Amino acid sequence: MIDLSNVVEKGELLVVPYNSARFLRTRAAADQLLDCWPILVNLRSGAVRFGRLEERALWR
Repeated sequence: MIDLSNVVEKGELLVVPYNSARFLRTRAAADQLLDCWPILVNLRSGAVRFGRLEERALWR
């Protein structure tokens, strides 16, 4: 599920985090899915892709 409460705009990108519905409900670390890189939406072109490891500064 998309974590709507943590969607942010960074320059020309919309950073859209997601995780399991259970984690979003409880926010308990035990319910968190690992390796869920956020979805990045280019606001200029509309292109959508997953974030990459070297882009972590965008969502930290």
